Amino acid sequence: GGIIASDEKEVSLETIERALCCMELKDVIKIQIFLLGTISNSLTTDGLYDSFIPTEDIRQFENFFMFMSTIQGFLSIRHKEQGSWFIQEVCRIFKTYGNQLSFYDCIRKIMKSIREKKGIIDGNQIAQLTEIRLDRLESDFQLKQVISAV
Repeated sequence: GGIIASDEKEVSLETIERALCCMELKDVIKIQIFLLGTISNSLTTDGLYDSFIPTEDIRQFENFFMFMSTIQGFLSIRHKEQGSWFIQEVCRIFKTYGNQLSFYDCIRKIMKSIREKKGIIDGNQIAQLTEIRLDRLESDFQLKQVISAV
């Protein structure tokens, strides 16, 4: 699966995840993360380890959340003047509730709001369903209110 970029080329979800999940960015989401690593001769893997040589640190993929505007295989809806239903709701919900509700509660509000939207394109009724594609967050969190100095 993938998304269509602004240049109309498909970018795979794996490419996006690998770009965001790198050791340089692993602590960007400032959730309290404790990395505990132990090595023991009693550890093993499922599968053929003899032919497996780890080339990446798996920890770079932790604490990652991918929320998709629509279910894979369906199109995302965009109003000609107001823009993407998904982006508009993400901005509205986090602006309104981001410092009151947890991240997951905000995500559920976005999902519900998008699910309730209806539209018509070329005489056909349309709708959209969002999707949580990957959820490896270690914990829920709440956004802080930012007071801008004028």
